[in-house]
Amino acid sequence: MDAKNLLIPYGFYDMKNFRMLIFAFSVIAILLLSGCVKKHSGKENIMEISSGRDDGAVFIFTDSLPNISGIVSGGGNVPVTVGLFTLGNGKNLTGRAIYRFNMSNWEGGDLTFHLKCIQKYGNPGDVEIYVSNDSGSLPLYSSEMKKVSLLWNLANSGKLVSTYAPQSEKWMEILIPSFVVNARIDNGYLTIILKLKNEDIGSNSDYYAFSTYEYNRGASKPYLIEI
Repeated sequence: MDAKNLLIPYGFYDMKNFRMLIFAFSVIAILLLSGCVKKHSGKENIMEISSGRDDGAVFIFTDSLPNISGIVSGGGNVPVTVGLFTLGNGKNLTGRAIYRFNMSNWEGGDLTFHLKCIQKYGNPGDVEIYVSNDSGSLPLYSSEMKKVSLLWNLANSGKLVSTYAPQSEKWMEILIPSFVVNARIDNGYLTIILKLKNEDIGSNSDYYAFSTYEYNRGASKPYLIEI
């Protein structure tokens, strides 16, 4: 067999492979146009806390119940406390966390809420996550005792979306369905509340510390992702 004859089969197979490649690209293009293949933009729709006064905590003086009087804390570079603890002056407090998100970029999809548990103290048990109507910007921290029933009762009127057992130095990821978001957006904001599932555990040293917008210079900001 001479060199001329050897070239024929190789050229034939090169052309055949080329035609198969063109056919494969054509099929992919048709599938994309018909919507059979999911297209990815490569960009995630992320919503972050945008102000130090959009997250914080509401505390009640445990011994004052059933009267709901306590302290509201917004802003600051310390974590928020969820659970039961005692102040240096001996006052017993129960804390709930509040996170507000501007929803102007929301496109109608489900969300995941991402929050870092900084530390777990004692045995506080599970945390409940509620989605509530907007609470408004939180006042800066004040040690003055006041009526805090409006903020405290946000969980009572909110929608429970998850019960979770946080771990120290771990991020939480909580699914929030779009129908819940749509029902709870208020003035362009969505408010998320965290509280202990059991706030009557008979202790004053069982609580979680969670990250905030300003904690650790913003290295562990809470955020939402639209999925």
